[in-house]
Amino acid sequence: MRNKILSISIASYNVEKFIEQAIESYLQCSCKEKLEVLIVNDGSTDKTEEIVSKYSEKYPDIIKLINQKNAGPGSTVNTGLNNATGKYFRMIDGDDWIKSDEMDSYIDYLEKHDTDMVITNFIKVDDKTGEQQLQYLNIDYNKEYNFDDICSGLELNMHNITYKTSLIKNSLKLDNCFYTDTQYVLFPMKDIKTVVFLENYIYMYRVSLDTQSVNINSLQKHCDMHELVLASLIKFYKENYSVFNETRKKYVAERIAKMVGTQLYIYLSYNPSNEYKLKIKKMLNELKVNNNDIYNIISKKKTVKLLKLSKYALYKFISSKVRKNNI
Repeated sequence: MRNKILSISIASYNVEKFIEQAIESYLQCSCKEKLEVLIVNDGSTDKTEEIVSKYSEKYPDIIKLINQKNAGPGSTVNTGLNNATGKYFRMIDGDDWIKSDEMDSYIDYLEKHDTDMVITNFIKVDDKTGEQQLQYLNIDYNKEYNFDDICSGLELNMHNITYKTSLIKNSLKLDNCFYTDTQYVLFPMKDIKTVVFLENYIYMYRVSLDTQSVNINSLQKHCDMHELVLASLIKFYKENYSVFNETRKKYVAERIAKMVGTQLYIYLSYNPSNEYKLKIKKMLNELKVNNNDIYNIISKKKTVKLLKLSKYALYKFISSKVRKNNI
């Protein structure tokens, strides 16, 4: 069996409508023999397992089916990484796919270089209209940077990132729930030294799905999971505070502050109550006392300014605005 250059971990839960398109996109690559496609079936109750099984039997050196009891998207990444043998690793959701004709030069780079983190562009595809939006970084491509020299203001997410497997194999572990994408982006930061940006559009990211965890109904339903992940990120920042230089501290703190902003948005999206008002107060006060870097960033947000200046007298008004915008 040929050594694999890229292991792709695919989170799959009840994706029978999409998984064939995803698998076919990998098989259409001329470099497919260099891919290890690890499809982690997270206890699906539809035909996901049946569909993937047919492909894994026909292409056993490329498509690998891994079944597990339902444990959440984060767990599928852990499982994929535990089973990965490729030089590089990336994660892709089971309802998304790749741009096959962009893969050759991307894989060629991964094969010939040892950069810690490789960033590629991606395309948002509206599931309802088919509209495509290019998501790209305005930066010099094909140049290896020291991460600290380039990270200021950098907007990265799981759709961009490929890691060298050896750097994260034994250190990256996500929580078994939703909203772990930010963990995937930040947890390896203590080990990443070099980064390169490639112009390739690799990830085809399907949006406007009613089932996506980032719509407001899902955010409310899984609020406890979002709280759990946020707490783990704040803990990570505190534990690595003395390790990170000032540039990296700022990068990590800004990303966590965005997660705090989402948590605030979730609390405000519920009907006003003392429970959620107190949750907001507690979250912001704890940040102010224990994580001043993150607090200083989030406190610049207009919503936070209004809440603090009004001593939370504007809480119901702000909540009504948030809920109105989501109707």
